[in-house]
Amino acid sequence: MKIKRDRKTEQEYFDKLRKTYADRQREGIHVSDLLDPRLAYFRKIKPLPITNAEVGYFLSGEILHLAVQTKLGIPGDWKKVNLGGVEGSIDMPINGFPGELKTSRKWTIPDLPEERYVRQLHSYCAIEKAKTGYVWTFYIAPNRTYSGDRATTPEFRMWKVDFSPKEIKAERLRLLQGRTALLTAL
Repeated sequence: MKIKRDRKTEQEYFDKLRKTYADRQREGIHVSDLLDPRLAYFRKIKPLPITNAEVGYFLSGEILHLAVQTKLGIPGDWKKVNLGGVEGSIDMPINGFPGELKTSRKWTIPDLPEERYVRQLHSYCAIEKAKTGYVWTFYIAPNRTYSGDRATTPEFRMWKVDFSPKEIKAERLRLLQGRTALLTAL
């Protein structure tokens, strides 16, 4: 038996994957744009090619969404939302509230979800005027070691996040002001 890495075919397939992500650039202002408006500004005025790392991030997240939502009978892009021109896509309902499904490559599982996940959920809850939302994170390789001497077991963690009416109102205002500021800058 002879086995060798086929870099040529590997690159061809990777380039095809990259093209599918490059071809689906969003129009308008999305919730994710307002989580990092400076990055969104530069992506819109001078887009750069999608990196190998981004292809991996997008693909692993998409695979998780497809598998979980299929198994739970929830359609992909479960709910499109809009607040004054700020668009978003809530991943899935959890107990009747907005739910964000995330993947993480972190080696440790934190006590609380990542702040950026909560910020995105906060935006969706504000658009929906929902006081509660959920962050559900799939940790691909928790308890991994540098030596790689043992396999790890992927784990899910779910956090329920409650927002006050004041927090919902403030986030709605932030989204609308952020949209206006980004459009003005563009």
